[in-house]
Amino acid sequence: ASARALAIDHQLGDALIAHGMMRFLLDWDFAKADEELRRGMDRNPTTLAQAFYVFFPWETGRFEEASTIGKHIIDLEPTTAQWHSDMAWNRWSAGDSVAGRAYAQQAIRLDSTFGEPYFILAMMEADGGDVPAARRAVTRNIALSGPDYPFSQMIDAYIKAKSGDTAGARRVLRAMDKDPHLARRAVVLAALGERDSMYVMFERAIDAKDPDAIWFLNAIPSLRPLRHEPRYQQLLERMGLPKEWRQ
Repeated sequence: ASARALAIDHQLGDALIAHGMMRFLLDWDFAKADEELRRGMDRNPTTLAQAFYVFFPWETGRFEEASTIGKHIIDLEPTTAQWHSDMAWNRWSAGDSVAGRAYAQQAIRLDSTFGEPYFILAMMEADGGDVPAARRAVTRNIALSGPDYPFSQMIDAYIKAKSGDTAGARRVLRAMDKDPHLARRAVVLAALGERDSMYVMFERAIDAKDPDAIWFLNAIPSLRPLRHEPRYQQLLERMGLPKEWRQ
């Protein structure tokens, strides 16, 4: 649909952003995606299209650019819970857990049936060592989002690993053996401290073009201390991330 729209009018901002997101998420062509997305942003896109655009700089580790646009979107539509949740992701990824928590809580205040902010809080609490709070948040997330929430096993194993329940985390990890989203298993391996296995799993995830690999490797703060390691840099190169974004 975006290609047809561009064939009719190559200046359409929303169509450029939709096409650029396909370049990003399906092709992993970061340079062409960046070009099309920026052209789309220059052509008066809708608020929804701008919100889709924000995922690109956030998932590639450019948090301040994503934050500037995210705040602008909230100014346009201050009562939309999703926009506050998106900013919660961004601030958590940038290492600002205070702002991240505030945005997540505001999203919940705006929509008490919205499960996503609880997932963000669960990750924050697990990283901060407050296991009971992390478990309360993930319980609420599953209650609102349903038992098929895509990250339910990952967050369960992640919290167990962070709390020192290695056996429990490994049990969940074994249950994830048939999960095609290999990056989720890699994050659990990282929480368990199994770095070599983590790297191998992320290599497999990148080769399979598992889309979670992009944002996990660039936007999960618990992995940030590893970013300087040669093997981590090789993962970013393997996925095709431009060199100037690998810092």
